[in-house]
Amino acid sequence: MRRSLVAGFLLLGLCFGSCEDKKKTSDEKTESTSIVAMDTVGIEDEPVPKKNVVKQVYPEITDKNVVQFLTQYGKDNPETRVRITTHLGEIDVELYNDTPLHRANFIYLTKQKYFNNTFFHRVVPNFIIQAGNSDTKATPRKRSRLGKRYRLPAELDNGRKHQEGTVSGAKEYRENPDKKSA
Repeated sequence: MRRSLVAGFLLLGLCFGSCEDKKKTSDEKTESTSIVAMDTVGIEDEPVPKKNVVKQVYPEITDKNVVQFLTQYGKDNPETRVRITTHLGEIDVELYNDTPLHRANFIYLTKQKYFNNTFFHRVVPNFIIQAGNSDTKATPRKRSRLGKRYRLPAELDNGRKHQEGTVSGAKEYRENPDKKSA
């Protein structure tokens, strides 16, 4: 439960990463400790002994291969629940199948430990909690390993509305006519 809460807040931050507001940002930064993808019924996998672990190597994600890669990754990794763990508690997040590329991307980044040891770098009460993209030196290294600059096509035709508790991917509002998520 704790991990799901953290994942939710991180995904929320990713979604609203480019939101602009006139409100002041809190100086407090909340450190996360881990994010774990769970199966659709919420049962965590048992640890596998290290000698049996085979590390999957994936190609760098680019704007050219992002749809193909995440479509296949989503089929191979059908999880829809993530647990985020912070020192303040756990956040359980449910990801929807009607945003398949965003769901697959979040599961991929989670399993690649992209969000581990990141923090909530923007907290505006009653507006937004933003996380997952920080100014720490580790973030560009992680991004370089996984895909330096790829964006996801908009998945807006599902009728979903942003409301309190929504987790969403950030999108650059400048020079982005296709409304792609960063």
